[in-house]
Amino acid sequence: MKSTDRINLFYMFLWFYFVLFLVLSLNTSKAALPEVQSDSNLSCMMGGVGLDESKAMREEAKKWPLAIEFTEQQGKSYAWISGAELQIINTKGETIFY
Repeated sequence: MKSTDRINLFYMFLWFYFVLFLVLSLNTSKAALPEVQSDSNLSCMMGGVGLDESKAMREEAKKWPLAIEFTEQQGKSYAWISGAELQIINTKGETIFY
């Protein structure tokens, strides 16, 4: 094997490992979580659009005392819906979260 062939082979392997590293790093990146919103003494996080963000939010939900998902039945499965509104009312009839 000539020295130029060895150099070309070296660069070919170097290029292969660079591309492999790039692909693996892109596939393992985590989605950024939506911003936490606060109103009075309640905080919430809304989002979950896309597979990466919904996976990230499911992991984050384990740290919160309550998780609510809005879904709609479509045949035998349930699909997430967007644009749903949530209103929390205390025992006095006062809206404490909207």
